[in-house]
Amino acid sequence: MFPWSCLAPLFCGFGWFGFNAGSAGGASPLASHAFFNTQLTAATAGLVWITLEKLTGGQPSAPGLASGVVAGLVAITPGCGFVHYYAAFLFGILATPVCFFAQKYKSKLGVDDTLDAFALHGVGGIMGSLLTGLFATKDVNFATGGFYYGEKLFGLQLLGVTVSASFSFFGTLAIMLALKYTIGVRISEDLEKEGIDASEHGAKL
Repeated sequence: MFPWSCLAPLFCGFGWFGFNAGSAGGASPLASHAFFNTQLTAATAGLVWITLEKLTGGQPSAPGLASGVVAGLVAITPGCGFVHYYAAFLFGILATPVCFFAQKYKSKLGVDDTLDAFALHGVGGIMGSLLTGLFATKDVNFATGGFYYGEKLFGLQLLGVTVSASFSFFGTLAIMLALKYTIGVRISEDLEKEGIDASEHGAKL
């Protein structure tokens, strides 16, 4: 299982470059800029994550490195084509600890989020959106300019995060409640122990 847990983020990261750089719409200086920012933040975030593992009493781990890389990829996505290289480096430094401790807190709460989707994608996306509001600049792209440059983009990003999070939360809540009181959303404890791949799909890994 260990090699697969590291191989999956590798493939995910490979595709991420196409997603971020490809958003420029062609092979251009802006696409190259977004590509480099993506790599820079991902690498920085991976190093920050394993450093935090060590500082919090654990050992640097390959899954931890992979988690950090994914957190960095998520964080830089909103701003990859709008911020300078130094800002992309700061994205990795500033966003990763928030994702790291969100993941630790989730484990203490016992929340059922096997892939740490909220800690990495949710928290990482929020941090990336807000940091874009701080560091986006017309020097790189046509962005309005961040709060860092005396503009109002940070407030707009904060509003966007609030609206998106509210829509996702209440929309999901409504759907899950509807499912809970109709077809149900939980499987039995025995089937859960057996594994959903086996019990639902007949596949054994």
